[in-house]
Amino acid sequence: MFRAEHCTDTASARRAGAAARKALSDGYRAAANRAIGGHIDALLRRCEVARVGSYRAIGSEADPATGLAALSGLECYLPRVRSAQQPLDYVRVDASTRFQRSALGVEEPVGGTPTAAAALQVLLIPLLAFDRHGTRVGYGGGYYDRTLAECAAQRPLRVGVAFACQEFAQLQRQRWDQPLHLIVTEKEVIECPTTNKPSTGC
Repeated sequence: MFRAEHCTDTASARRAGAAARKALSDGYRAAANRAIGGHIDALLRRCEVARVGSYRAIGSEADPATGLAALSGLECYLPRVRSAQQPLDYVRVDASTRFQRSALGVEEPVGGTPTAAAALQVLLIPLLAFDRHGTRVGYGGGYYDRTLAECAAQRPLRVGVAFACQEFAQLQRQRWDQPLHLIVTEKEVIECPTTNKPSTGC
């Protein structure tokens, strides 16, 4: 596990978190993604989730896909950039969905009716660094922070997905940063002491 006693420099945390996950061996990454998928599967079943927002992992990101594969009847939505400085739209996807690579290098669904994140029960969110207070460091575009700012504090459930090596003891939280409720790693599901977290954890 990567740890820093305290990090006041978000840019440094972003670089260190990215380097830590990139350094994982292929074998460890594959096993870790299976473990992460198992945690996500259990969480969604326990919370009886019908509509989940996820993401398509790119590069060395932790991949939540195996946690969704075995859940019958689950509606899965993936993000699509509406425009710069705007929240993300979510689009329901299935086996017939076509994808195209965006300017940010992310595979986004083509067509489909945009759905607001607030209409979903759970959002699975990628990150570069995290701490147990629910602070998340992303790529710096602010898309997820703008998206979560439009949602209620308790819904959807905000779940960060990462490898354990991306953890910091404490990260700097900016006024615009939206805290997470839970963080799923290959080792555990971390409950963050976030204000207005759903009392059931679901």
